[in-house]
Amino acid sequence: MTDKIITTLLTTGPHQTLPTTRLIRTYLSGHLIARTTSALYVWENPHYPQYYLPISSISPSYLIPTTPFPILDASNVHGSAQHAVLSVSDRSIDDVVIFTCGKLDGYVRVPFSAMDAWFEEDVQVYGEHPRSPFVRIDVLGSSRRVRVEVEGTLVAESRGCRFLYETGLGTRYYMPKTSVQMQYLKPSVTTTKCPYKGMANYYDVVIGGKVYKDLVWWYEYPTAESVGIAGMVCFYAEKCDVTVSDEEGFPAVEEPEVDGVEQNGDMEEERGRSKC
Repeated sequence: MTDKIITTLLTTGPHQTLPTTRLIRTYLSGHLIARTTSALYVWENPHYPQYYLPISSISPSYLIPTTPFPILDASNVHGSAQHAVLSVSDRSIDDVVIFTCGKLDGYVRVPFSAMDAWFEEDVQVYGEHPRSPFVRIDVLGSSRRVRVEVEGTLVAESRGCRFLYETGLGTRYYMPKTSVQMQYLKPSVTTTKCPYKGMANYYDVVIGGKVYKDLVWWYEYPTAESVGIAGMVCFYAEKCDVTVSDEEGFPAVEEPEVDGVEQNGDMEEERGRSKC
């Protein structure tokens, strides 16, 4: 997968780049691998960025260049790159790339998820990629009624929800646990991490002996920007019946698609954004 990404970067270039002065640090096996205020956001795809680190921010004792990256059609090349290994203690990462010419010259691509931890200033970044500077999270309290049914069974209803609006994605409705028929919810072992919200825990919904896997998620300790949803639960609206209405007599609201793309599910995962 990395070879395909690098080939694209060297032939057509990244979708977008943006320098940042944020202090970026990353760790592996307890070692500080890189520390820089000159990282580059690089969009390898249109949906989210990765950090690219200046080669000077990584100790030469950790970064070991190996073989040049091969390009079959040299007439279409706008840069060059070299494979490398990041090695510390008893661990190594061999999916590292050093750019040696072109727009990304002098930067190193380190697989985000391969590292133990990333920090922006002193705030840890969770998930599979950094937060995009163009994505905004708004958590707004609402008195609109939210009602959730699973196969005709009412499992939650509330007028005290928090609506989470995330740039480019559909609205998520977070409900107090006291508004949920908790006898239908069973803790799941599943966890996921989102760079914008933190680590999510899940519930299965069990009705009449049928298990609806990971239909509900919640954040016990969300990130600062999403602290308003702490301890509240959200139902996977694409897999159950969620209706949102104003005062009695007003019609229910149907969530529109964003840019004609199905929200969540496989389509959203392809875009690199967690369903939660």
